[in-house]
Amino acid sequence: MPGLKPIILKAFVGIYSDDFNNHIETGIPIDININGSNNSVIINGSNKNISYRINVSNNTNISIGNNVLTNMNPNLEISADDNSAISIGDNTTFVNKCRIYAGAGSKISIGRNCMFSTDILVACNPVIAGITSCDNSILVNDYVWIGWGASLQQGCNINKGCIVAAQTVVENEVPSNSLVAGDPSKIIRSNVTWHRNNMEYDINAVPAEYRTILNT
Repeated sequence: MPGLKPIILKAFVGIYSDDFNNHIETGIPIDININGSNNSVIINGSNKNISYRINVSNNTNISIGNNVLTNMNPNLEISADDNSAISIGDNTTFVNKCRIYAGAGSKISIGRNCMFSTDILVACNPVIAGITSCDNSILVNDYVWIGWGASLQQGCNINKGCIVAAQTVVENEVPSNSLVAGDPSKIIRSNVTWHRNNMEYDINAVPAEYRTILNT
């Protein structure tokens, strides 16, 4: 909307709505810059150990589930350009310096029970998507472990149970229960599984829906 001044909310908790059809609901402190109209931001839960720095433009939709945590620097940076959407499922965790950027018209979906390490970039650039003819979206399915310094880019589709090694660049589909590494990513090993407790050696500790390895 031409001439619309940015709306800035600092450490905001609660419900906000305005005449420009912007609607914010959060039980967690957020810093948000609203640079347009018709934006929806819904952050579930009430965990005070995480905060968000959010930028939205026009016609965006951001949805964050319950129990989404960080365990070091409490800030998660999220930016959504015009007509984009970002969703993060329940129980997904981030460590430090993680950035999520949805370019115009793009969609980023992160599933439940994922584990993101530090310094990770999740970025969907519609210009590159158009040049490469890949999907203008990023999909991270449930129970995926993303290692330090990884970059998830447009066209990325990581299926459940995967491990993405440190500094890997992913811009294609990764089959379930795969370990990928490199730039661009390549499958290093198949039929892998993982657990948040890296000293856990009992395969039954991993929910059956997230593993292909049978009990032995």
